[in-house]
Amino acid sequence: MKRSLLLLYITLLFVNISIAQELTKAMQYSHLLEKAYLDYQQNYTAKKLVDTLELPFFDDFSDVKVYPNTSKWLDNKVFINNSFGKNSPTKGVATFDGFDHRGAPYVNSSFGYGVCDSLTSLPINLNYSAADSIYLSFYIQPQGLGRVPANNDSLILEFRNLNTGKFVKIISWPGTAVKDFRQIMVPITAEEYLKKGFQFRFKNKGSQFGGDDHWHIDYVKLNRFRNVNDTAFFDVSINNNPSSLLKSYTAIPFNQYDSSMLASNHFINVRNNYSSDAITVVTFTFTSYLKEEALKLDSVTKGLPMAPYASDYEDSKKVSIPKRNNKYTVETKYYVTTNNDNTKSNDTIIQNQNFHDYFAYDDGTAENGYGLSVSGEGRFAYLFSAKQKDTLTDVSYFFTQKQVPIINELFTLTIWKSINPEVILYQKTSQTPNYTDIINGFSNYQLDSVLEVEGDFYVGWIQSSNYFLNVGLDRNTVNSDRMFYKVNALGWQQSTEKGSVMIRPYFKDRLATGISNKVKNFNWNIYPNPGKGIVNSTSIIESEELSVRVIDLQGRLLKTINSSPLIDISDLEKGIYLLQLVNSKNEILQTQKYIKND
Repeated sequence: MKRSLLLLYITLLFVNISIAQELTKAMQYSHLLEKAYLDYQQNYTAKKLVDTLELPFFDDFSDVKVYPNTSKWLDNKVFINNSFGKNSPTKGVATFDGFDHRGAPYVNSSFGYGVCDSLTSLPINLNYSAADSIYLSFYIQPQGLGRVPANNDSLILEFRNLNTGKFVKIISWPGTAVKDFRQIMVPITAEEYLKKGFQFRFKNKGSQFGGDDHWHIDYVKLNRFRNVNDTAFFDVSINNNPSSLLKSYTAIPFNQYDSSMLASNHFINVRNNYSSDAITVVTFTFTSYLKEEALKLDSVTKGLPMAPYASDYEDSKKVSIPKRNNKYTVETKYYVTTNNDNTKSNDTIIQNQNFHDYFAYDDGTAENGYGLSVSGEGRFAYLFSAKQKDTLTDVSYFFTQKQVPIINELFTLTIWKSINPEVILYQKTSQTPNYTDIINGFSNYQLDSVLEVEGDFYVGWIQSSNYFLNVGLDRNTVNSDRMFYKVNALGWQQSTEKGSVMIRPYFKDRLATGISNKVKNFNWNIYPNPGKGIVNSTSIIESEELSVRVIDLQGRLLKTINSSPLIDISDLEKGIYLLQLVNSKNEILQTQKYIKND
C-alpha cells in the first residue's frame, strides 16, 4: 500500500512538473507598428496610382524603417526592420506575419487563419519582348528570429494579369523551420504580363492573430537582360545590428560604469554579394564619439579581403570609453566601401550606447513574448549587478499586449538580493500589466521608497495563478544565463530560452524635486564620485550667491554649505547623499547623487 501511494505521489509530482514551465508565445499586439502608423497617418501623402516606374526595379529595404518605400510599393502592411531576419543579405528585411499595418491582429480570434500581409509593387512598365529576358529575383527566409510557419502556412508570389486585371498565383513556398536566405529567380515571359502597368505581389498565409508564422523577404530586383544565373550584385553590405561595446549590457547607469565592463571586442557582420571569382577588398571603418561632447574616442580603418558571397563577422578592438558624472551617449558609426558598389544605403549603420540611469540587456525590440505556465505560483528573477551602492527607484517592463489585454491579472513586482537562498529586498503587490502606445512599449513601475542595492540583485515578478504575463523577449541579444524561473518543486532553474527578457531597473534621483527652469541651460559637475567626501565642484555661476544642501535618502537636510570649488563632507558616514545646488531665492538649480565610500 505504501509503495502504491509512493508511486502515486511520484506520478502526480511528475505531472505537476511537466505542465509547469517557461514559455514563449507570438505577440498579439505591436506597440512599434501602432506608433509608426499614427506617424504615418500624419505624414503620409497619398500618391495617385500612375504607371511611372521604369526598369530596373530594386529594393533591399535598407533605407526605410517600419513601412515599405512608397515610391516603390503600393501598400504598407509588412514590417520593415533589422531585427527579425537571420543573416540576411543586407541590413533590413520585409517581414510578413499576422499583424496588420496598425500593429493589431487581422482577426480577434486565435483560430483566425488565412491571408495576412501583402507587399504590392507600384505599376511597372514591362512593355518589352520576351526575348529581353526579364527576371524577378528576391531572397526568402521562413521564421528567421521570429516564429516557425507551419507546413500548411505559405508565402505566395502573384503577378497581375493585365488582360483580366486580377492577380494570379505564380509560385508558393510551404512553411518550415528557419533556413538560410534563399534566392529565387522567376522569369517573366507570358504576354499578359509584358505590358505597361505590370504589378507583382507577395502575401503570406497563416495565423491572423498577431506576430506568428513569420516570413522575410530581401533584395528584390526586376530587370531586363538577365538569366537564371544572374544571381550576383555589385554590392557589399552590412547585414546586422552591431554588438554592444559592453560585455553584457546594452545600457548602464553612468555612475555604475568602469572600464572592466568593456567588451574586449565589438562585432558587425559584413557580406560580399559580388559573384566574381576574384577576392573583393572591402574597406571597413568604425568611428566612436562621445555624442554630447563631439569627442572622438576611437576610429579604425582596415581592408577586408572577401571571397564571393562570403560573410565576415568583423571584430574590432575594445573602445576606451571615459567615465562622466552625468548621462552620456557613445555613438559608433560602422561603414564599408569598395569599388563599383551599386547600393550605398546598406553600407552604413549607427549604434547609440546609453550611459544613462538604467540597466538593459535588450536592444529595445521584442521578437516574442515571454511568460510562465504554472500549476500554482510562478516566479521570474533577472540578475543585475551594481558595482557601486546606488538607489533603485523604478522598474520598467515591456508588455507585449494581447488582443484582449490581461489588465485584471495581478503580479507582485519583486526584487531579490539572492534566489538561493531566497532573500527578498522589496515587493510591490497587486500590480497589473500596463500597455503604452509609445514606440518602445516600456511601462514604468515606481517603487514606494528608494531601495539601496550593491553587488548582485534580481528584478522580476511573482504570479499566483496560471496566466501568460507576455513580457517582451529580444531574440537578438542572449542573456539566458541571467534569467531564472521557479514554477514547481524543482526550485529555481536557469532559463533555456535564447534571448533577453525586456525588464530594466532604473536609478533615478527621486528626491530631486523642485528644480527650477534654470537647470535646462545649466551644468554642474562634482567629482570624484564615488569619493571620500572631499568634492570638487565645477561650472559654478560666480554672479550668484549659491549654496549646497546635503540631503540623505530619507529626505533629511543634514547641512548647508556655501558653494565653492571644494566641498567638504568628509565628516559624514559612508553612504549615498543628494547634493542640491541652491541660489539665494532657494531655487534648486541642480541635484547630483553622491556616493561616499569611506
